Amino acid sequence: LTSWFSDDDFMNMHYYWSRPWTTLLKGNVLFFSGEPRPLGGLYYMAIHWIWGLNPLPYRVGALILISLNLLLLFLVVRELSGSLEAACLSLIVTGLNESFILLYYDTGMIFDALAFFCYYGTLYYYVRIRKSGRLPALRDTLLVLILCVGALNAKEIAVSLPIALLLYELLWHPPAGIRLVELKRWVIGPAKIALLSGALTLTYIVGLATGPSSVMNMGVYRPRPSLYLYLENYVTYMQRWSLEVLRPRPTGMLGILLATFVIARLLGRKHLVFASLMAMVSVLPL
Repeated sequence: LTSWFSDDDFMNMHYYWSRPWTTLLKGNVLFFSGEPRPLGGLYYMAIHWIWGLNPLPYRVGALILISLNLLLLFLVVRELSGSLEAACLSLIVTGLNESFILLYYDTGMIFDALAFFCYYGTLYYYVRIRKSGRLPALRDTLLVLILCVGALNAKEIAVSLPIALLLYELLWHPPAGIRLVELKRWVIGPAKIALLSGALTLTYIVGLATGPSSVMNMGVYRPRPSLYLYLENYVTYMQRWSLEVLRPRPTGMLGILLATFVIARLLGRKHLVFASLMAMVSVLPL
């Protein structure tokens, strides 16, 4: 709570403060406009409007959000796995992992915390609806899509959310068959929200790439599709997550990712298949 502002905090504050409130509000509504991370901008500007440059409120808000995120992590894993032990293990292995220490000290990580909250909030809400045996009503659909937009407005990493929703439906509620009528029924039924959120995300990506603040104009943010780079970066993530215990080579990392999927399939556990596939997909935006 007593940590001071980081360099990124001052950079973020200057960026959002130098723009009028209307621009920030417009960026959150018109999520496809390319305005960079407008939900985080609301966090910075709202707190500054009340408390100014006192770092304590920024830290209090961040820690409250992180606490809610830990709860969401627990709830989502429990819902998907049906296991209290798995949910507790997820908190120990990932939720309280030392490699995420910056979340607790650096307000500049608020974009990640906000994206996680909206992302996992969407997953929990959606899975609860589907486990009740019903399809989302209009109100549910609107709330899921609003949360999806919120996740995108928080940070670009949230672009994998529609894939998570689609994978859930494919694993837990697959099409009844491969005939056209059965696929059509599935598309306009169980897969509808995943496809709608996918359309929103595609619109967001186009705006992000072509807007005035396009990531295509920023060297370190410019996409560089490469299997080797993907695996090389994944090795770095694995090292940090395991606190330097696991240090595979890129080819070994590919083996680990494929092995998790094969083992999950052999065990016949849907939640493990879901986890293995999301482990491959969710880091792609990084």
